Amino acid sequence: MVTAYVATSNTPYVGKGRSTIGDFILEFPELQEKFRVRALALERALKDARADRSPTNNPQTLWKKFKEDLLAIAKEFSRKRVALIDREIDMWQKRKEAIHNLENLEEQEDELILLDEIEDNITDLLAAKTLPQKTKMEARHHFVAETNTKYDYILHSEKKPRDTIPRLRKAGV
Repeated sequence: MVTAYVATSNTPYVGKGRSTIGDFILEFPELQEKFRVRALALERALKDARADRSPTNNPQTLWKKFKEDLLAIAKEFSRKRVALIDREIDMWQKRKEAIHNLENLEEQEDELILLDEIEDNITDLLAAKTLPQKTKMEARHHFVAETNTKYDYILHSEKKPRDTIPRLRKAGV
């Protein structure tokens, strides 16, 4: 089987694969504001491109740059948010260790209550860090697991029965 791709020489390169932004990131208003500002900049650039169109300044290249910028903004925001959560977890872990290092901890009820609150805070922060990623992975698995792959088609295709070795066949049977 032969496959051919026909395109003009000035067709922009799209690239391979698809980059995605986690759904949970889009819920933050500060990220929405950054996306809105970048979308307004794209709108202005598209209006300017109508009058002054060139191979480097056209809607296709502007759109490609816009998508790259959105991915970069989301990646940076996600990285900063995870770093912030990690710092908070470390802070709570240090408080927990300080309480554990106290002498006669069993006798101090206030410290035991505080220790329970610290444990709850750490659990909540770990959930905030990992739950959205886990949800995204589960959704992707559900989507991919429900689609048939090339392997499934090969495995379940009808095949003619395999005969015995011709030299071992009895004549007339």
